[in-house]
Amino acid sequence: MDKITTLDRAAAKQIGAALEEALQMVAEDLGLNVQIKGGSFDPEVGEFKPKVVFALDGAEEREFAVLAGSFGLKPEDYGRTVSVLGGRPGHAIRRRSWKSTVPGSNTGHDE
Repeated sequence: MDKITTLDRAAAKQIGAALEEALQMVAEDLGLNVQIKGGSFDPEVGEFKPKVVFALDGAEEREFAVLAGSFGLKPEDYGRTVSVLGGRPGHAIRRRSWKSTVPGSNTGHDE
C-alpha cells in the first residue's frame, strides 16, 4: 500500500475502506456489523476523524420503528414505499438530521 502524503478526500476514502476492512474481524468476533460512515478531514492540518459505527443486526429497522411516529408512519411500514412532504423519489427521513436518513423512498404521490 502506498504511503499517504496529502490528506484529501480520496485519501480519507482510502483510509476509511482500509479501516472498515481491519475492523471487520473485531465486529464479527463481537457479533456486530461495522461501517465507516464519513467523518471529517482537514487537509491543511493533515487529520482525518472517521465516524465508526458498530451496530447489531436489525438496528436500521429498530431506528425506523423509533422514528416512524414522528412522520405519521407505523413501525410495520418499514420497507414500504411512502410519500413524505412531497420529497423526491429515493429520499428518506430522519428526525434530527436531513443529512443522515432513515431508509425509505417516495412515490411522488400520497397513498
